[in-house]
Amino acid sequence: LADPVLSMVDTAFVGRSGPIDLAALGVCTSIFHMAFTVFRASTVATTSLVGSASSQEEKRQITKISLGFAGVMGSLVLLALRFGGPTMLATMGVSSSSPLYKPACDYLFARCWAAPAVVGIVVAEGAFRGNDDNKTPLIAAAVAGAINLVLDPLLMFPLGMGMAGAAWATALSQFGAVGMYGWRLWKRRLLPQAQDTLRINVSKVLKSILGANAAMLAKNFSMLVFYTAATAVATRLG
Repeated sequence: LADPVLSMVDTAFVGRSGPIDLAALGVCTSIFHMAFTVFRASTVATTSLVGSASSQEEKRQITKISLGFAGVMGSLVLLALRFGGPTMLATMGVSSSSPLYKPACDYLFARCWAAPAVVGIVVAEGAFRGNDDNKTPLIAAAVAGAINLVLDPLLMFPLGMGMAGAAWATALSQFGAVGMYGWRLWKRRLLPQAQDTLRINVSKVLKSILGANAAMLAKNFSMLVFYTAATAVATRLG
């Protein structure tokens, strides 16, 4: 829920730095969009699994497994962005000789550290919806937006961090949302408790989540290819 708000805030402040930074932000936004779109289906899958659970104990076990999946997948995305960033930028038309390369790398390499948080947010949102709680995702999105709105101008201008500042503001806002979700999970006892004895089939839960994500990937693949191609062409044209 927070992504559109965070993107608008970043665009508003980065736009004050000039057209080069704004163009670099556009390229990075496309890369992050491609990296995380496939996991959007995890929200629906987790909502369905948690909502159809026969007991509160089963719901807690499913939430734990789903969050573990998010941690692993988010870490893999982090590694891919950190070490494959230059190749991704080149694919988007930003070579190492481009004036967009440095600001794009500054943004990409700072914001990528929040990848586990982003996938965690997607799964946590589904867990709360499965528990008939639509309020917590809205609160978490509001917290993320507020943090980004405060930190974006502070890190970019007074502290002189530029594009890296915008990226860190977004990353920290996403960690803030994770903190809110974590607090609500603990407060509402939505994670496994010491007295729990139920054990469920981990592979069945993971299969459902991976199946939903695979379907989402197949559905959006053509749109992602077109979007990437359009962004690369626009970048080369300036």
